Amino acid sequence: MKKNISVLFFTLIVSFFLTELLFRIFYPINLQSWYAELLDPEKSFVTLKKNYHHKIDRWNYKYYASYTLGEYRNRITQNTKNDNNVLILGDSFTFGLYLKDKDTYINKLQNKFNNFNLINSSTPGWGLEDYYLFTKNFCKEINPKKIIIILNNGDMGRIRKKVIISENKNISLKEKYKSYKFLVENFMTISFLRNNAYKIWNYNKKHTNDDLKDTTIYFDQNITKEIVKDSKKLFLKLKKEADNCGASLNVINLGWSDFRNHEKILNNPNQLFFKNEKNFFKNNQIGFFDNTQFLRNVHKNKEQFIIKNEGHPNELGADEIFNSLEIHFNKILI
Repeated sequence: MKKNISVLFFTLIVSFFLTELLFRIFYPINLQSWYAELLDPEKSFVTLKKNYHHKIDRWNYKYYASYTLGEYRNRITQNTKNDNNVLILGDSFTFGLYLKDKDTYINKLQNKFNNFNLINSSTPGWGLEDYYLFTKNFCKEINPKKIIIILNNGDMGRIRKKVIISENKNISLKEKYKSYKFLVENFMTISFLRNNAYKIWNYNKKHTNDDLKDTTIYFDQNITKEIVKDSKKLFLKLKKEADNCGASLNVINLGWSDFRNHEKILNNPNQLFFKNEKNFFKNNQIGFFDNTQFLRNVHKNKEQFIIKNEGHPNELGADEIFNSLEIHFNKILI
């Protein structure tokens, strides 16, 4: 009996390592799970990695994206031959999460405005404080003529990033079990099994795209007012840093969701800011453009424009955003 168990165990171990060898030769999987790095632990400030290539072997067969990151911690989707730099800062929408290079709206804008070099350093999870910290640390190195911040619905609320993280109960298995993290990040066989289990789990999830249409984080009204005050200070700091490196600062409210008449407007820092501070940008020589009205098709039927069971813009959604942002870029890049 013991001999049979030993033989079985030996066979499984050999089979596992043979499978691992086959993966590494014929179907190499990127074991690096994240393409950003922590630069400031105290502020939870992360940026894209520098000069790095990342392949996603996860999600579903349609969304196998490959990200090429450049010297300015930026996503590169094509080669540009000029140094007329324009720095683009945003969150996962502007980064183009899960989309192939050609389908991202920044790549489409680069095609349209090919006399500029659009440096897209947007990073998933970013908010207003991250835009300020990146500008402070890298603006002079990049030397852009213009900075364009594409502001998403939750960007001001992410000022309270540490609070949001601490209140998040969904701790990943990798954070919970170090042995699991070691196996996933070192063995392609385990990573392959995990990725396919993820696909099956995601396919069978009970929720629909209706649950993913509004991912804005809401706050108590008093906290919302505090965030608005902090956001004003950060915008002024951003303007100062932009001036220091000789760049004009422009902000576009993406308007992916239309909250202008939303019942929770007093719990939404972004929208409360726009409601109460209508002249803030003009008074402080910051270019401001509201994109909300140009995404009416998205507001009417958002499910058509997002990745199924995920929530980020799909190819059609990215195309809608491109068409809307082109209007503002024509005014900014003159």
